[in-house]
Amino acid sequence: MSYDISYDHLLGWEADLRLLTERVADSLFTRPEPRATFADLVRGLLADVPRKNSWQLAEHVAHGVGLPAGVAAGRGEVGRRALRERVRDYVVAAWAPRTGC
Repeated sequence: MSYDISYDHLLGWEADLRLLTERVADSLFTRPEPRATFADLVRGLLADVPRKNSWQLAEHVAHGVGLPAGVAAGRGEVGRRALRERVRDYVVAAWAPRTGC
């Protein structure tokens, strides 16, 4: 199967991904470094990586070592819950109108 993907499509996807990660991570990560690592984590999860553990994802997004374990945890259980709720809210807002839910 071949895909006809233009450079403009890739730029649009990159911009959309940046907006998504900024929206989801808005107040969960107060420093820019964890926000950037979170964005890298999302890129890695969306990538064609055979195994999606911290080492393979870190290698794919050019981190020297595994992605920090706390990147998706935010601030403990409260941070994980907030992250999960934001992702859910984003998915519902983005996909519900398309599926008629």
